[in-house]
Amino acid sequence: MARKTCVMPHCRISEKRRTKHHLKVYEIEQAEPLRAQKLLPVS
Repeated sequence: MARKTCVMPHCRISEKRRTKHHLKVYEIEQAEPLRAQKLLPVS
């Protein structure tokens, strides 16, 4: 299941900007799932 939310612990994007930020992260996860899995902690 692909996440549309940023799970990075250091992510502190404000509520107002979070939507665009998460969409960008989501695109990156779809484009490079392997790299995303290495960067994002699996919990």
